Amino acid sequence: MEPGDLEGLARAIPPAHRQLLTGLPWVVEHPENIFVHAGLDPNQPTDMQLRILHEKDWTLVRPPWLCDKALAAGDGPTDNWRRIVSGHVPVPEVVSRPKRLLIDTTGGVSGELSCVILPEGKIIQSFGGSERGKLSAAETAAAQHAKPAIPGVDAVNRRVPGGPDRTSHRAEADPVERDSSRGDRNSSRSRSAGSAQIKAEPAKMSWWKRLLG
Repeated sequence: MEPGDLEGLARAIPPAHRQLLTGLPWVVEHPENIFVHAGLDPNQPTDMQLRILHEKDWTLVRPPWLCDKALAAGDGPTDNWRRIVSGHVPVPEVVSRPKRLLIDTTGGVSGELSCVILPEGKIIQSFGGSERGKLSAAETAAAQHAKPAIPGVDAVNRRVPGGPDRTSHRAEADPVERDSSRGDRNSSRSRSAGSAQIKAEPAKMSWWKRLLG
C-alpha cells in the first residue's frame, strides 16, 4: 500500500475495526476532568466546544480539538474549572498542571506509553509496567507554582497535582472573533459567540469520512 492511499487503506480496515473507530467519542466528560485528544480552545466558551465535540461533525477537515498542537501549551477556556486531559503532543514526561494533564510520552514513534490512574494520580508506564512514585505535598505545591522550563511544561511533572481549583478561573471568556490561515492542510476558522464555524476546502472536506465510511 502506497503512502496516502486512502482508498486502499479503507479497503484494508476490517469491519469490526471501522465500527469501533466510528463509534468512539470525541470527548469524554467527568465531574473533575475533560478527556479530549488535543485540548480545548482558550478563546471559545467551554459549553459550545463540548457540544460540537459530542455532535462529532465528520465534515470538519481538522477539528482543532483533535488536531491543534498549540492547545497543549495553555490551560483551556477561563470559564472551565475542570482539568483537561489529552495527548497528541509528545512530551518527555507526563506533564501535570492544576488544570492540564498531558500524557503522550511516545508521540506515536518511540518511548514508553504512559497512563495516569485518577484520582490517585499514579503514573504507569509500559516498560515493565513500572509505577512512578507520588510527590509529597510540598512537591505537589511546587509543581503547581513552578515556572515551566519550556512553554507548557512544568519543572516538576512526575505526579498529577490535586483536583482543579473550583474557586478560581470563574470569569467567563468573551469569544474572540478571528480567522487563522494554516496553509494547505488547515482550514480557516471563523469564531463567533454562538457557534464555531470551520470552513473547509471541498476536496479535503471528507477525507476521514472517505476512510471510515
